[in-house]
Amino acid sequence: APLYLGVQSPSAVNEPTKEYIDALIDGVGFWKKLLTSDERTSVYNSGKGKMYHQLSGSLLTNLSAYWDFNEASGTRYNAVGTASTNFTDNNTVTTGTGVGTTLTTNQSAQFTSASSESLSAADSASLSTGDIDFTVAGWFFLDSEAAEQTFISKHDSDTVREFHLRYDNSTDKIV
Repeated sequence: APLYLGVQSPSAVNEPTKEYIDALIDGVGFWKKLLTSDERTSVYNSGKGKMYHQLSGSLLTNLSAYWDFNEASGTRYNAVGTASTNFTDNNTVTTGTGVGTTLTTNQSAQFTSASSESLSAADSASLSTGDIDFTVAGWFFLDSEAAEQTFISKHDSDTVREFHLRYDNSTDKIV
């Protein structure tokens, strides 16, 4: 299944909405392991976030992808270096002021739901979860809480889903 950032799945025909997001997103990492408490604290970095080049030690173990979102538009590159997991820009995701305060470029990917903006990466073994423990971490700042919105999903049809992380406005929770 492809990996989507900012939308549930454009091909999910039986879903009532695609759940496009109005948000800034930055510094998203994908690990094929559960991060320990110390590792989560390190990535959080006192609320400042980290760029890929700032990760070290065990944070590099089983790290499949890390997107810094330094690009103003177009392809967003996986800093780990796996070209097949670069994000393709769908409907011109722009750049906004960064979510984290110590990130070198201080810019983030800016998603606008009204424009159906999203990023997608082709299906890849390095991003497939199957029956394993995994961690997705990143900086997400919602511009609006008026609707259900998807942060990240790996999902290609109405029946094939690996995971789906979204904001549920009816409960005001991330589920």
